[in-house]
Amino acid sequence: MKKPWNSNFTVCKIITNIFKVMPCGISLAFLSVFRYWDGNFGLSLRYGLYKNICEFVGENVKFHPGLYIYFPTRLSIGDNSTLHEFSVLECKGGIKIGSNTSIAHKFSMMSSTHLYSENGISFRKMGIESKFTQIGNDVWIGAGVVVTYGVDIGNNTIIGAQSLVNKNCENNSIYVGVPAKKMKSLK
Repeated sequence: MKKPWNSNFTVCKIITNIFKVMPCGISLAFLSVFRYWDGNFGLSLRYGLYKNICEFVGENVKFHPGLYIYFPTRLSIGDNSTLHEFSVLECKGGIKIGSNTSIAHKFSMMSSTHLYSENGISFRKMGIESKFTQIGNDVWIGAGVVVTYGVDIGNNTIIGAQSLVNKNCENNSIYVGVPAKKMKSLK
């Protein structure tokens, strides 16, 4: 049986130390090559690259294949967190993900949005607004969830699959739906 991946694997430590001395631009170029590599070696490559590029990456963070992170220098992610396949994070306004957080596949999170006005000016000419967006510790986010900019998801919270989170979520709660609504308090 294959051992579960860990950032303390010797291979992962070596890869992380190699990428540590690389300029950020070269690390970003390597990401396009290693984005879809599978298995423990792929996890180690992406961990080492993101550890070099992101604002902060804790221990044992799993970046699964097919993940896209825009503006990764503005991403902070805590220990033992997981980002699954085919997810997209747009970090222009800054994104923080806490420790022990599991995010399922096809997740989207934005920290900016286009501005608009009803005066007939195209949204393309209106500019972009960015806001810090965060997910707390011990959060479980289901598949296909979308989190909009400026949202704060509290600690020990569960977000049901296919939900649209466009408002803050309290600690110790379960949210589901479009838009997501609190269904239950935990504890």
